[in-house]
Amino acid sequence: MENMRIGFFTDTYLPALRGIEISIETFRKCFENLGHEVFIYAQKVPGYKDKNPNVYRFSSVLVNRAPQMRLVFPYFPRKTYQHALANELDIAHIHSPFSVGLLGKHIAKKQNIPIVYTQHTRYPVHAKIYFHEHIVLPYLAKKISVWFANISNTTIAPSLKIKKILREYGVDKKVPIEVVLTGVDLQKFYPDAAQKNIIRKKLNIGSGKKIALFVGSVNRVKNVDFIFDVFKKLLLKRKDIVLALAGDGDLRKELAAEAKKLKLTKNIKFLGVVPYKEIASHYQAADLFLFPSLTDTQGIVLLEAMACGVPVLTLKDDAFAGVVKDSHNGFIVPKQSIALFKNKIEQLIDHPDLYQTMSANAKATAAKFSREKEAEKMLAIYNNLLESHKP
Repeated sequence: MENMRIGFFTDTYLPALRGIEISIETFRKCFENLGHEVFIYAQKVPGYKDKNPNVYRFSSVLVNRAPQMRLVFPYFPRKTYQHALANELDIAHIHSPFSVGLLGKHIAKKQNIPIVYTQHTRYPVHAKIYFHEHIVLPYLAKKISVWFANISNTTIAPSLKIKKILREYGVDKKVPIEVVLTGVDLQKFYPDAAQKNIIRKKLNIGSGKKIALFVGSVNRVKNVDFIFDVFKKLLLKRKDIVLALAGDGDLRKELAAEAKKLKLTKNIKFLGVVPYKEIASHYQAADLFLFPSLTDTQGIVLLEAMACGVPVLTLKDDAFAGVVKDSHNGFIVPKQSIALFKNKIEQLIDHPDLYQTMSANAKATAAKFSREKEAEKMLAIYNNLLESHKP
């Protein structure tokens, strides 16, 4: 496999650290470790300076604060645009179908190189949620997603769910859609008993209590209010489990106030945003990982938790197909039922042998989806395109 020069084109990148940014960074690091060069073209964020010399930023303006979204002007500054044009690439990998994505398409056409496009998220859904517009913007987001997939040589879906959605949107059947996950860093995420005690002490949680962890935005998009309702029911009869919510969002203050009113603050803890470099220690301290979202495209956090040997509980969703296996490495609750979800939590807490089996299975599952293995899948796609591509 010859070394390649790969261009990543994205409208959202560091310092934000959500699913898209984690995916981009994961693949970048793996590709570079294997000797490939990765050049990233992204939005300029005031006050942020890159340590990586192969990141090139374009002017942008803020259009949404939570989560931060910026409108990028991919022809300014002119010097950066000229660099993008002159930088000879082998592959243009586009990570968003908007401003910088269009630049990537333009450069791929100029240089006669293949286009790979990753549909990281459900843009029509996000248009409704974050811009509170339910007709025009979702329609446009859907059409743009389809158009970009159709003009690409290969489209990448981070889960079976996204592959199905793209076909339902109307992506041409002739367009290859490959499912490639964002792999997990097994050197960063692994079981560590010592961390369990450190975090317990930090959070003031006694050794006799189990920790159920959630990592993500504390909002309705992630269905966090459902988990909160489950725990209100669960804590009526038992106090041997603590719900720890790592993240921030528009529901945090509301739910924290309700927890205080119900005198549940010892058993429901709001951790706020946990720096990414510290998140592994929180998985290592957890006994269960709860993820009730029905809007995710992959759920990278599930693999991170499982790599630490933590069984997971989710609602049924194609985004987790092939990763979460019911009664094997966790539980898939078939419908949004407080009673069913509560019962599955108690089943894991009250049956140590079942828990140990699921914990071992969770760790084994994560190993199948290491970042190195997923990066190799992506590189194989690149190589196949380069072999078949005709300028």
